[in-house]
Amino acid sequence: MNFIITFVTFGIIFALIDAVWLKTSNALYKKELGSLIREKPDFVAAIIFYVIYVTGVSLFTITPVLDRSGSWLDVLLLAGMFGLVAYATYDLTNQATLKGWSKKIVVIDLVWGMAATAVSATVSYLLITNVFGV
Repeated sequence: MNFIITFVTFGIIFALIDAVWLKTSNALYKKELGSLIREKPDFVAAIIFYVIYVTGVSLFTITPVLDRSGSWLDVLLLAGMFGLVAYATYDLTNQATLKGWSKKIVVIDLVWGMAATAVSATVSYLLITNVFGV
């Protein structure tokens, strides 16, 4: 049951935070990546990413801390590292294999992935423990 509550809570919070980021950073990505940016996103791929990512963060960061009665600091650190690893996998692979992949975007994405995941997971943990009583 903890996993379902965690999945839904983190999924909503992360999607909201990420939507704001995607909206506000759109011009930067277009400037840095030019013709690599699609006119319209592939929503099927985006949905698959979010389901996998939310599952990963829920399963490997928030739920284990809930199960062992850890603290929000545990979630903050684990989720931050999870975000860094996931976003580094994407960005550094692109940097290694694609011509024109921006080093500036790599740095920005790594910081964003780490921060957005850590904050979203920590807020989720605090809601789950203090509001839902898990």
